[in-house]
Amino acid sequence: LYGCLRDIVDAARAQYAYCPPIKMDNIMLDSAATMQAEYQAYKEERTVENVAPYRTTEQRLKKYGLGTRGTELTSRAKASLGAEEYCYYDLCLEWVKQLLKNAKTAAVLLDRQYTYLGFGYAFDQYMKYAYASFVFANDRAYLRQ
Repeated sequence: LYGCLRDIVDAARAQYAYCPPIKMDNIMLDSAATMQAEYQAYKEERTVENVAPYRTTEQRLKKYGLGTRGTELTSRAKASLGAEEYCYYDLCLEWVKQLLKNAKTAAVLLDRQYTYLGFGYAFDQYMKYAYASFVFANDRAYLRQ
């Protein structure tokens, strides 16, 4: 799933903004994103807000030892198409298409300043929707404030 998502995000960034490939091999960013994706699945709604003491993206990044420089996007997609289940490609494409439809989220996704991506996903209790969280950061996120 991670490889498929990396390919789709890199293709979108290369096609629309001529950006270099994004780096996705950071367990700290992935942990912050997974925390938010699991909360979204529990609440069954798309949100970047969480419960205290990790309400904001910055607080979640600090929990995992990073600085407060990062931006988070969330997405939701159906986990199945009727009786058929989506493959990884279809699921990732639905998440990224939803981000590219909105001008504000597309600007973050295609921004050249972000070189790292943390990714987390979770399914709701009925396995009807798949929730994703994308945490974008750059080298300054690794500087503790």
